[in-house]
Amino acid sequence: MELKRRRSVGSVIPVTPNCMAASALILWAAAFGACGSATLRSSFDAAIDSSHDVSTGSGGVAGGEGAVGTGGGTGSIPAGGASGTRGSGGSLDAGPGLAGLGTACTAGTSCASGFCAGGVCCDSACDLLCEQCSPSGSCEMASDDSRCGTIDCPSDTACSDYATTLTMNRCAERGACKTSSDCPFVPAPSRTYCAGTSTPLFCDGTGNCDQPATVSCGGDSACPVSPGLCCYNASGTTPITSCQTSATGCTASPTQCDAVQIQCDDSRDCPGGEVCCYACGLGFSSATVSCVATAACDPNANQSFHVIVCSTNSECPSGQACQAPNSSSIGPLPPSYKICGS
Repeated sequence: MELKRRRSVGSVIPVTPNCMAASALILWAAAFGACGSATLRSSFDAAIDSSHDVSTGSGGVAGGEGAVGTGGGTGSIPAGGASGTRGSGGSLDAGPGLAGLGTACTAGTSCASGFCAGGVCCDSACDLLCEQCSPSGSCEMASDDSRCGTIDCPSDTACSDYATTLTMNRCAERGACKTSSDCPFVPAPSRTYCAGTSTPLFCDGTGNCDQPATVSCGGDSACPVSPGLCCYNASGTTPITSCQTSATGCTASPTQCDAVQIQCDDSRDCPGGEVCCYACGLGFSSATVSCVATAACDPNANQSFHVIVCSTNSECPSGQACQAPNSSSIGPLPPSYKICGS
């Protein structure tokens, strides 16, 4: 039997039994919705699904009355978890099938770092001049590298005795070999004469020729020379030492040799071929200690006395020694001065 209902404008709409069943279920669900039964909802859904095909479906069977559901308890709010620790940086540790740093290798493909240098897995290519990979796999500076070749050293100077060449320990830093300026040398002692005549210069003890001449002038004092001098005046009761810019102020009377104009205190203060010589005699306004040619410092010279002023025996002629002066044979000198004698 087909039922009909009227449209709002007077027409009729056919209503199938399935549609009527769905409508009844809707009304029933509204009446018992407050109960919240799961059984009631399942029956309702099944009825709706079975009523989808409005053209051919048959009427659904009404479900039984659902049980009244119980209310759910109040849930607790989960507590927040503790904040996690920050992860550490990665390393070049070996992955599956790959070797770690410092492991023996023949190719970079077998190393976790991708580099094989010097037969071990290394942290870099390590192939620049003066680079080598350590047993632990860290690239570092090598002490020597045959690729640097032979390094020629500078010629010797008056203050520096250089090695001839460098054939080992040739690395300056990673990526660079030493140069001639890195060659080792033995410095000449300080106060070794190295240049100049009217204004001589001396070695500083570290290989440089840049020290002006000075002479000891009694006690711990020293005077610059060329220009300048040390004046030792023993004409009075007490000897006086002083630095003078010229010889003008260094004289004595009546005995001229009681005043000494000093411009060297041993032969190291003199150029090659010269010696530090004390001289006094007829025609002298005062005694002098200065650099002269070796032959000019002649102890047998007529009407004057000459003797070498020294600090070591090596400065004296064969058969003589460096010793304190005899006051009966030579005029006064500062106490620290010595002369060559037999």
